[in-house]
Amino acid sequence: MVLLKETVGTYITGFAMLLHLVAFKNIIGRCLIATIYGFAFVVSIVAIMGMTTWKDLMIYVPHIVIISVAIIILYKQHDNCGKYK
Repeated sequence: MVLLKETVGTYITGFAMLLHLVAFKNIIGRCLIATIYGFAFVVSIVAIMGMTTWKDLMIYVPHIVIISVAIIILYKQHDNCGKYK
């Protein structure tokens, strides 16, 4: 349970990234917040070294969800790029 407390900040950064992707189309802001989240995600991978069971790896489920939703948002925004409503 200690690992969950250490990764909460990364989850919050991930949700902030999703909100930014939905609300703004500024490429610099998108790259900056995605880079910050990516760096935090890479750093949290170091925690794998101390994990011994599959239950320990469950802390990465929110990361997978956040990354999947971000890809879906970007794909849908790219699809609607040239279309007029």
